[in-house]
Amino acid sequence: MEAGNAEDVQCQVDMNDVMKEVEALLSAPLEESGAQVAVPDLPVVLGSKGRLIQLFQNLVGNAVKFRGERPPVVKLDCKSDSGRWSFRVQDNGIGIGEEDREKIFAPLKRLHGASEYEGAGLGLASCQKIVECYGGEIWAEANEEEPGSAFCFTLPRAA
Repeated sequence: MEAGNAEDVQCQVDMNDVMKEVEALLSAPLEESGAQVAVPDLPVVLGSKGRLIQLFQNLVGNAVKFRGERPPVVKLDCKSDSGRWSFRVQDNGIGIGEEDREKIFAPLKRLHGASEYEGAGLGLASCQKIVECYGGEIWAEANEEEPGSAFCFTLPRAA
């Protein structure tokens, strides 16, 4: 992060407000796809609201984009973990093979051609950059409940 950028000022951010803004920003694709987004009560974290909106907009937007034939179902979960918050954004989409789960965070890395799914291949690289700038980690897993993916990451607790 560059010093002096107002976007990078860290403060207490209510993640419930972040998700409300993300759902408003994605209202058209959520409605068009028939998506269901399940959001529990979320904590306050330390970070930049704008960057956290970008993080969740990318993850929820990808769940809608890579949905396959079924309407998307996106489930958020969060728990306290050793002084941090551990988040999980799980979907019922097309999934990511185990062999590709680390590669997907590389800039411009696409698993599908542009004719199948639009995008530049920067969303997950951006997510990784945001999470890591706060000292967190991000990784992908298989959805535990059904086909799909889960993106897990950690963020610092607010003081």
